[in-house]
Parts: sequence; structure tokens; C-alpha cells
Amino acid sequence: MKVSTKLKYGLKLLIYLGANQEGNITLKEVAEKENISVKYLEQIVTILRPLQILNSTRGNNGGYALSKHPKEISLFDIFNTLEGNFFEMNCVELPGSCTSSGICPTRDLWVDMRQLYVGYLKEKTIQDLVKKYKGRKQNEYSNLSRP
Repeated sequence: MKVSTKLKYGLKLLIYLGANQEGNITLKEVAEKENISVKYLEQIVTILRPLQILNSTRGNNGGYALSKHPKEISLFDIFNTLEGNFFEMNCVELPGSCTSSGICPTRDLWVDMRQLYVGYLKEKTIQDLVKKYKGRKQNEYSNLSRP
């Protein structure tokens, strides 16, 4: 599976916001910390808008914050929004579209893989990734303090 930079950076944005929930965060801050273009983050925010998971505030203390708790934001929704139908196969989505779907030896494999993939992404949330992010950041800081 090939993952787009849009998805990678969208996840980085949401993880960063989820890990730093003390107020609004500017896209400039996220861009600097995560090495992403501000313009690209602006495009991603626009695409994520229909999910209603981001609050934006203008002004001196403006920026972005998650409008939902990270545990309420499923990875499936993020993948589906940023990638579209990321496991698109006609024989899986529309079995009648293929004359061999009833006897095809690989169709069951694709159906099973899609179910596993979708199930996994629906089970995982931004909170799961935030925990890993914070754990790695903590390890990074503790390694810096060693003589």
C-alpha cells in the first residue's frame, strides 16, 4: 500500500494537536515542529473540515485545536477523508462487476484483507498515536539528560 504525503502530514497534524491540547496552535508551529509546509497544512485542514474535528480561532491567540477528544477520532475516518476509498477494488465493492467473482480464487483474499484493514483502522484512534508520540518524546528527552 502506498500512503500519500497528504495522509502522513494530516496524521502528524492531528497527533501534534492531540498531544498539545493546552490551547490553540498555529499551523506555523506545527509546520516548524513537524517539518511540513504551512501551505500544505492549510490544504489538509480544508480537506478535514467536513469531519468537524478541528476548531479554528482567529486573532492573536488564534490557531487550531481538536474539537473532539483524540480517542473519538478514528483513523478510519482520517484515512477515508484524506485518501478517499483507500481499498478500492471492483470485485470487492461490486461483486457483480466481475464475471469471475463467484469462482475467483483471490476475491476472498481481497475481501478478508479489506475487512481486516477497515476493522483495524476503525478500532484505532488519534489517541493511540498520541500516546506513542508522547512516549517517544519522553524517551528522547530522557536520553538527552543522560551524561
